[in-house]
Parts: sequence; structure tokens; C-alpha cells
Amino acid sequence: DNIGRVAAESAHLGDYARGRRGAKISIEGREYLPKAGPAVFIGCHLSNWDIGVVAMAREFGALNTIFTPIGVPALDTGLAWNRLASGATYLPRNRTTLKAILDGLESGVSVAMLVDQRVDSGPTVKFFGHDAKASDFPAKLALRFNIPIIAVDGERLNPKHFIVRFHPPLWPGDYRGANAITD
Repeated sequence: DNIGRVAAESAHLGDYARGRRGAKISIEGREYLPKAGPAVFIGCHLSNWDIGVVAMAREFGALNTIFTPIGVPALDTGLAWNRLASGATYLPRNRTTLKAILDGLESGVSVAMLVDQRVDSGPTVKFFGHDAKASDFPAKLALRFNIPIIAVDGERLNPKHFIVRFHPPLWPGDYRGANAITD
């Protein structure tokens, strides 16, 4: 059900970006967004994950977003076309993208990524009682650039209205319990 809705909504990302035809994005947690400088935004495949990208691009202007191509050329081309309306720059998940991400962060452009995908390297964590590899890429970026990681989630309230929530930032060197990122 969700994949079908996401596919249909993806054709209307421009409407969400511009608030046309009744498309609406409400934002919660705006106070957690950085006042200046970039951040690493993380999310997962819930609701319509591209709506969060639209909301972030609306708030910041420039935004780099890492994505994994589906692998079906016609679908990838259609998605790329629809995502142009988001206002974000979508970069495929591969080694050549790393330079664009690092250059962007150096120049103050935030990066957004979904972190619930399978990874082949990274630390092993317990996930529902089973060992699973987790991506440490967001933490490495935060440490390298001394910027926050901000979790983002979205909720579909109805076919034309989403809430995008920004959560409290996790800062490198913040040793106050749950907000800590360390090497």
C-alpha cells in the first residue's frame, strides 16, 4: 500500500514543494534545525521519504540527498525527473558521490540520507535480537565536520497532507547521555 502511494505521490513532488493543488507539508521541530551551517539529516523508508527532502530543501535551499537507484532504467529516469521539482540535488549512492558530499559540506550544504538500507561494512549492532551491519557514515561526517546529525521522519495525514518532523540534534563531543557521538 505505501509503495503504491509513494509512487503516485512522487509524480507530484513539485506540487508539495510549491504548495499547489492542495498539497501541504507541515513541519514540526523547526527549532532543532541549525541556524547556520550544514547538518547530516537521516531518515528511513517510512511514509513518503521524498516529502522530507522537499521540506528540507524548502527550509535550506541547497541540499544534497543520497539515493540508491532502483535498477530499472525507466523507473530511475522517471524518479529522477520527478525529484528535480524537490529543489534538492539527488546523488546516487556510490564512491564518486563522496566527493560531492564532502565538497558540499565544506561549502555549507547539508546532506540527507536514508539509513535503513543494507550495508556491507560498518559496526555490527543488535537489531531485534540479531546481529546486523549499520552505517556509520552519518557519524563519520558529523565528526569530520563537527556538525549535528538530525533525524527526520514523516507522516502521511491524508493523500495531500504530510507532517515532517525534525528531532533533537546529536552533536559530536556532546557527552550528555543520549545526544553523544563519539569515535
